[in-house]
Amino acid sequence: MDPILRETDINDKNQVMALHALFLVQGNTLLATSIKSDTVKRYLQAAAYLSTLANQTDPRLDIYGKNAAPVQKVLQEQKRWEEMPKRREPVTVEMINHMWESCKNLPMDSLEYALFDWNVLGRYYGFRLSEWAQNKENCKNFPLQAVDGTPLAFIFQDFTFATKGRKTLQQNFSKKLSKAKVETVTVRWRYQKNLDNGQEIMQTRNREDPKMCPVLAAWRIRERARRLTSSSEETLAKFRNNKGKVEYVTNIHIANHLQQAAAAAYHITDKRALSRWTAHSIRVGACVGLQEAEKDGPYIQMRLRWRSLAFMDYLRNTITLAKQHVQSFINA
Repeated sequence: MDPILRETDINDKNQVMALHALFLVQGNTLLATSIKSDTVKRYLQAAAYLSTLANQTDPRLDIYGKNAAPVQKVLQEQKRWEEMPKRREPVTVEMINHMWESCKNLPMDSLEYALFDWNVLGRYYGFRLSEWAQNKENCKNFPLQAVDGTPLAFIFQDFTFATKGRKTLQQNFSKKLSKAKVETVTVRWRYQKNLDNGQEIMQTRNREDPKMCPVLAAWRIRERARRLTSSSEETLAKFRNNKGKVEYVTNIHIANHLQQAAAAAYHITDKRALSRWTAHSIRVGACVGLQEAEKDGPYIQMRLRWRSLAFMDYLRNTITLAKQHVQSFINA
């Protein structure tokens, strides 16, 4: 056999095995649960055994008979993720799609609809919990406060809407905004962890996929707050419960909702695995989403408001990146 052709054939097998490993680490196993890197190795060993039965080369090995780099990278990444303290799984598009299917026929002021909107907006902005919601342990009858006595989480004045011509729409708390005129939203952080207080970031309409539009999600959040609160100085993340009472969105609401979405989207039943989805998963998901969109480190750092390289801990190999990797060879 032509050695060049043989090397190409082996490389292709290595890429397929790497894709299989990625498929497994995402929970696509016999029990539909997340598995550790050592278990992934056993799955790969079983798959490789089929090749040896057919007198084919071991797809885990490269042309030199060593562990293939694409496969090793997946295993190393999974091992790194296992050992990361307090690791959190990201909110994904599949989970948000499930949230939409669950809430689209419910009242717009319900918890489910509110969390759908905040997850859509959070996918673009990578919100920290304290920036928009409440920690139930520290919040009884009032929201956490900033140093000036105002709520730490977003209030009415922190969302500014504008038309296509950049004309700012009237910020009157008591009046409803016209959805048709809204083209951009600019979010302001009066206080934030990186100390860049007063920072503003704009997002534009997503007309290709309105369900995932940050501007429309922000508009619904604004309108919900207008219906449920009596002052522009109150926090935006609220909902009306089944008894008609208005409540703050808390970390407990968020974690429960995300775990339900993950269980439904990925058929996960293990409670320990599901516990990795918490309020912080929104920020992790925003980071991983930009990584999958092929944005570089400086872009992720700037758009998601990191002063350090801490965001690197959130990056990981995903099935989307694996497909891009294989496609790069096809296009070469």
